[in-house]
Amino acid sequence: MLADYGGASISLSEELSLDRESLSKLKAQYEKLKVDAMKNLSHKFIVNKATKAEKKSYPVRWLIVMMSSLCAFFLGVIVLLILNRAKELNLQI
Repeated sequence: MLADYGGASISLSEELSLDRESLSKLKAQYEKLKVDAMKNLSHKFIVNKATKAEKKSYPVRWLIVMMSSLCAFFLGVIVLLILNRAKELNLQI
């Protein structure tokens, strides 16, 4: 009898152990979620009194000027390269 049903028995016992593990994981997750759902949250918010900043904050102007200058330069170079290439190919723009 063991020879006939041994493989099926082992397969079913392994499947049962895997199902038990997944059931225990689901139970643990359920308990965590149940605790979170039953937790009483307070509905009051404490806001601190506004104070002046220690140091005034301004945007970094030199960085803005440098980035815009570089972008304009590269855009100009690209336009000149396109125009030069169009002139070489005798295209009218």
